[in-house]
Amino acid sequence: MDSVKTALFKRHSNYNISVDEIGMKLDFVWAPYVLNLTHLLTDFKTKKKYPDVMVMGAGLWHMLHVSNPSDYELVLPRLKSSLVSLFPFSTDISNAYGIAEVVVMLVTTALVTLVMLLIWQTNLLMALCFPLLFWSIELIYFSAVLLKVMEGGWLPLVFATFFLTVMYIWHYGSVLKYHSEVREKISMDFMIELGSKLGTVRVLGIGLLYNKLVHGIPSIFGQFLLSLPVIHSTIVFVCIKYVPIPVVPQEERFLFRRIGPKDYHIFRCIARYGYKYVQKEDHHAFEQLVQS
Repeated sequence: MDSVKTALFKRHSNYNISVDEIGMKLDFVWAPYVLNLTHLLTDFKTKKKYPDVMVMGAGLWHMLHVSNPSDYELVLPRLKSSLVSLFPFSTDISNAYGIAEVVVMLVTTALVTLVMLLIWQTNLLMALCFPLLFWSIELIYFSAVLLKVMEGGWLPLVFATFFLTVMYIWHYGSVLKYHSEVREKISMDFMIELGSKLGTVRVLGIGLLYNKLVHGIPSIFGQFLLSLPVIHSTIVFVCIKYVPIPVVPQEERFLFRRIGPKDYHIFRCIARYGYKYVQKEDHHAFEQLVQS
């Protein structure tokens, strides 16, 4: 207080105070009228230099010497909007964030409900009470932020539409690819005609061929027979599936089934994993599959 005591009673003028002990500089700008405030912020915007903290007190002086209280009450909202527009931030981003946040809440409630039904096997009535309770609150917020769609709230909706389109195209392409594999799979009659040697040379070893087919022989195997001079003596078609349980016990993880006659040495393995499994390169899993 001793360092600023001499400046406490200066009136109707600009002055500044530096408190070196805490590294703070306080600037007092005499701007009693609305026009003074507008010019002050315009100057800040031109120089692109804003203070860390700004406290504005205007109204009483302008009301006493320029306008009357009733007129100033009408001018004050326009003053606020004009001053906010000069600051280096926009209310549009807050509106966009509000819609994004509320939509995340709605989606989270829907996903938790699905988990309650499919994973936790919760009673249907109790599972439905959960979204009814939370959506009744969240929809109130959602109806409020919908009013801000044209004021910046459209931005997350555009992003969401874009990513939804990309994901839909990706999913649609994956479905077409799977249907193509099912349609073009190699028939067992053709494999029987090739014989146990499969029309090529077979050498000692185990060959793993990953695909999404649960039944039949994928068409890519035919390409291997045509392109490779030799193939392994044992062929295993591996199909990875994720089931709606946390962890699949090790003794139940790999399901094996023979394909074709015994001397063909062709098998199908369905590897089942729970939703807690982390996808990573795991040589131990390969060893477990071979041992199985």
